[in-house]
Amino acid sequence: MAGKPEIYPVEGILKMTLLRFNRIRCISVLILLLVCSLSVACNSKNDVVSDIVVSDIVLEQSVSLPLPGPVEDLPYGQPFCFGGTIKSSSSLISVSAIVTNWYGSDVIRESISFEGFEDNKSVELVDVTFPKEGDSSLSKKVRFEQLSAGTYTFKLVASSEKYTDVLLYKSKFRIVKRRWNRLISNNLRNNYEYALNYFGSRDEFMFRYKWAEDRQITVDSKWKDEHFVEVLFPDEKKRTVHRKAEADFQHAVNYLQNVYVHVGGTYNSEIIPLWSLVSSFDGIMNTRFVTGREFVSHHSFGTAIDLNACMEVNKDQLNNRELIFDEVHEHLIYNGIKKNGNYTYYDFTYNGTYPETYCDVPETVINYLLYELAFYRSGFSWGYYYPHICDGMHFSLSDMDPDIHNSSDRSLRKVYTYAE
Repeated sequence: MAGKPEIYPVEGILKMTLLRFNRIRCISVLILLLVCSLSVACNSKNDVVSDIVVSDIVLEQSVSLPLPGPVEDLPYGQPFCFGGTIKSSSSLISVSAIVTNWYGSDVIRESISFEGFEDNKSVELVDVTFPKEGDSSLSKKVRFEQLSAGTYTFKLVASSEKYTDVLLYKSKFRIVKRRWNRLISNNLRNNYEYALNYFGSRDEFMFRYKWAEDRQITVDSKWKDEHFVEVLFPDEKKRTVHRKAEADFQHAVNYLQNVYVHVGGTYNSEIIPLWSLVSSFDGIMNTRFVTGREFVSHHSFGTAIDLNACMEVNKDQLNNRELIFDEVHEHLIYNGIKKNGNYTYYDFTYNGTYPETYCDVPETVINYLLYELAFYRSGFSWGYYYPHICDGMHFSLSDMDPDIHNSSDRSLRKVYTYAE
C-alpha cells in the first residue's frame, strides 16, 4: 500500500528554499573570490617588467636608485630620482620615460636624444652623459612632484641604430599623499646600500617626516628620542649625534684633542692640537633635504659634521677640488712623526703661496689635516671626494666608503702610521 504523500507546511518550504539560496550564494561568492585572487596574482606578475634584454639593448638597474615600482610608494609633491644604465651594442639614438595614468593616457613623456654624439653605447639615467645646451638627465626631466596622488604606470623605452622603441621596463607605482611621509631608498643620493650597511637596519635611519619650511623637515619626535644621544666636544659643548655614531664621534673628538701637528715652510705654525685648527663649528644635527628636496642630508641622521665653512676653500664648489688637490698633493710635504719635549706631533712643510691662513697654516690644507689625522681614522668620509661636488667642510659616516681616501686617483693620503 502506497504511503500518503508527505505534506510540508508553507513555512517549511520557505525555510528550505532560503537555505538552498544561501548555499548557492556562498558558492558563487567563493568562486568570485577565487577568480579575483587569480586575477590579482596574474596582474601582480605583470606589474614590473625589468632587466629585459631585447635585441641589442639592455637595462642595468641601480640598487640604490631603483626605478619607480610597487615596493615603495612615492610621496606626493616630491621629486624622485631614479638611476640605472642602458647599454647597447649599436649606438643609442634616444631614451624615453613615459608615465601614464590609470586611463592609459600619457601624463609625462620625456626623452634624451643622443644623435650627433659618437660612441654613445652606454647612458646613465641619473647623469647627463651626453649633454646638450640646457639639457639635463632623464631622471631630472621626469617631474614626479607635479603628479597628483594616484596609481600610474612608468615605462622606459630606448631606440638604437638597429631597433626602435624597445620596452626596457614597465611598472605600476603609486603617488601617496600623507600627513607624514617615510624616507625611501631613492631619497639617498646613490648611497642607500652604504647607509644600510652602516646603520644595520632600515629602522635606524628611514624615519617618518613632514615638511616644515623650505628644505627643513620635522622628524617623528618619538624616533628622535630613541635614536639620538649627546657627545661632549673639546669646546665643552654637547652636540646631538645618532646613537650608532656615538663611538665614532668620540674617537674623532679624542684625536682632535690629543693629536698635535706642526706646519713649517712658507709659514711656520706652532706645535698645536688639531682642535686649534677649527675656526668655526657649523653643525651636526640638521633635519633637512638638500637643494631641490630630492635627497635627504645625512645631517638629518646625526652622522655628519661641518667644520670651517667660513673658509672659502671649503665651500661646495667643484673648482675647490682642484685647488685642494694641488695645494695638498703638490705643496704639502709630510716629514713624519717627531718629538719636542713632551709633545709627539705630525710634521709637515708647506711650500705654496696661498695667502689665507689660520694659526699660520694655509686654509687650503687645514681640513685635509683634520681629516687625515682625526676623522679618517674614525671611519668618516670627506666631502672633497664627492663625485658631484667638492664639499671640503663636510665629514660623514654614512654616505660614502672612506677607503676612497686610500685608493682614488684623487687620493690625498700621506700618513700611513700613527703615533697614538
